[in-house]
Amino acid sequence: MSSPSPATPRIAIVGSGFSGIGMAIRLRQMGLESFTIYEAAGEIGGTWRDNTYPGAACDVPSHLYSFSFEPNPGWTRAYGPQAEIFAYLKHCIRKYGLERFVRCHARMKAARFDEARQVWQLEIEHGDKAHPAHASPLSSETVEADIVIAASGPLSRPALPQIAGLERFAGKLFHSARWDHDYPLEGKRVAVIGTGASAIQFVPKIQPRVAQLTLFQRTAPWIMPRPDKPVSARAQWCFKHLPFTQRLVRNAIYWQLESRAIGFVVNPKLTKYPMKFALSYLERRVKDPALRARLTPNYRLGCKRVLLSSDYYPALGQPNVEVVTNAIREIVADGVVTEDGVHHAADAIICGTGFQVNDVGAPFDVTGIGGADL
Repeated sequence: MSSPSPATPRIAIVGSGFSGIGMAIRLRQMGLESFTIYEAAGEIGGTWRDNTYPGAACDVPSHLYSFSFEPNPGWTRAYGPQAEIFAYLKHCIRKYGLERFVRCHARMKAARFDEARQVWQLEIEHGDKAHPAHASPLSSETVEADIVIAASGPLSRPALPQIAGLERFAGKLFHSARWDHDYPLEGKRVAVIGTGASAIQFVPKIQPRVAQLTLFQRTAPWIMPRPDKPVSARAQWCFKHLPFTQRLVRNAIYWQLESRAIGFVVNPKLTKYPMKFALSYLERRVKDPALRARLTPNYRLGCKRVLLSSDYYPALGQPNVEVVTNAIREIVADGVVTEDGVHHAADAIICGTGFQVNDVGAPFDVTGIGGADL
């Protein structure tokens, strides 16, 4: 096969989440169709395909958490739930005719730059690694590309905690991004490790179902109430038939959020006002002074991600919930042992411990000019 001209480069997009889909749409709009989207999973969607835990939703308002060129007048809530965001991505794939460009169960293993020929050699592994018993054997091939675009994102690689004895646990263990919906939580003693953005969403949803919920908190997060509400039928009509109204809403949300940078970047003293609001919210929602002390952050707002929830604090105040702030020493067969020697029995451990976001490189080997490991 002859090499394409520079005007029609062969492009490999790795990942089919928001970034990969957005890139593909723009390429088609530019008249470039010599690209392939390589997706390791069985369907598109990235983090919104993988995170199906109870209560999964976005903490960025729906009208902003969508492509500016593809507004969705049908959002049903101010903050989009996982199912709606996933459906929106599938809609974008269909509308912009991207189905034929996507290759699922195609995991990028390595990208090596061939200096002599000025092309990328890509090693692609085909097959379903997640369900090997129900798939054909893994196979691999090498393809060429002039341009490689890494759109694999960090929120698709769960990070399990590095805790001694984790492999010895005899009960059910899973990460929030790999939720086991077949495991019945009713009547179980459940230990939750982590108090990040995922945990504060699923903890209130599972708290009424479990017999005992033990929440292991390393650092108390700053939490603001989540101003979520249904989008009325009248508003949806306006967004559909008068598109400028949705653009106005999007711009208002954008500038409201951007204005926070003044406090985070320019004048940190301004954060004292939202800190007072957050502490007042904590005081209103958590009446127990001992619990409230454990949930009070000891650092300035903005040093870590500010979380949004209106049901997390009330859930932690329920009789079947215990918030543990002592560090975990080890995991044993039937529970968790903290540094103070206390054994916390558990039938299941759910890790709400986030993702491998500190690894900013691509999740595959990349070899550049002169054999440099990129």
